[in-house]
Amino acid sequence: MRDRLFFSLSLFWTIATSVFLTILLSIPLFAINIHLENLTYVSGLPTNVLIKNYIILILYLLNPFQTKLKMPDFPDSASALIHFAEVKNLFLLAVILVIVLAYFYWKFYKEKLSALYRRAIKIAMVFPIILVGIIALTGFDSFFITFHQILFRDRTWLFNPETDPIINVLTDNFFMYCFIIFGLIYEALLGILYFRTRAPIKTKSKK
Repeated sequence: MRDRLFFSLSLFWTIATSVFLTILLSIPLFAINIHLENLTYVSGLPTNVLIKNYIILILYLLNPFQTKLKMPDFPDSASALIHFAEVKNLFLLAVILVIVLAYFYWKFYKEKLSALYRRAIKIAMVFPIILVGIIALTGFDSFFITFHQILFRDRTWLFNPETDPIINVLTDNFFMYCFIIFGLIYEALLGILYFRTRAPIKTKSKK
């Protein structure tokens, strides 16, 4: 029972940590995507201004003590602010889980409990691959819409480019890259557990 609990909590930690690290890595990713999609032309703003506004957004989403979002160069509608507040709650939940559940992942790794759950870990690692197949068949846009419909119960995530111009620089490709980064981190963290038992155990030689 204890080992099963540790496995479940380690899986939750893996997901939460993948989300958190993806959020952090989205900052340099956004800077790269500015050039990939020529967002300075799209927005009419220089690169440094776009990055500054994006960092302000990320700091708002990760700071539990900041209750208001104000990007100096991007106005937000009331519905957009509601959506960002909902996203903030989810991100803060991820941060809490990263901190609270880190011990269980570490114990699962240290005690080599993956030897008992190799099949379960493998199934968990295969899931993103299946998801990639579904996205390849349906398209990322369709997946992204379904993802929001499942995660959010309202329609505030449907931004109007005229009232919420931030959506013009938060492109579908950018979110797709974020999902890819999330998947890679997720696979790496589970891979650490999966291949843990394959490492040779050193024993003291008898003289």
